[in-house]
Amino acid sequence: MKTRSVTATELKNRLGTYLEEVRGGKTIIVTDRGRRIGRLIPEGDPDEAVLQRLMASDLVKRPPQEIRLPRPIRVRSRGKPLSQIIVEQRERSR
Repeated sequence: MKTRSVTATELKNRLGTYLEEVRGGKTIIVTDRGRRIGRLIPEGDPDEAVLQRLMASDLVKRPPQEIRLPRPIRVRSRGKPLSQIIVEQRERSR
C-alpha cells in the first residue's frame, strides 16, 4: 500500500493534487503539529480495504484454502416461535 504523510495546511493548499494521488491508489495520512489526525483512502470495498490493512500488518492471514462450512442443521420445535416469547417477556417487564 502506497502511503504519504502531509500536514493539514499542505493538504488544504494542494487538495487537488492529493485527491489525484488518492484516485491513483495512494493513502494520504494527514498530520497536525506532528500528530496523525486523519487519513484519505481510495474508495473501494470497505471490508476488503480493512482486510488488506490487517493482512499488511500481519494481524490476520487468509486461509491456505477455501473453508467449507457444514450444512446447517434444521431444528424442529413445538410451541411458540422464539421471537414471540421474547416479545411477550418484554411486554411483561414493562
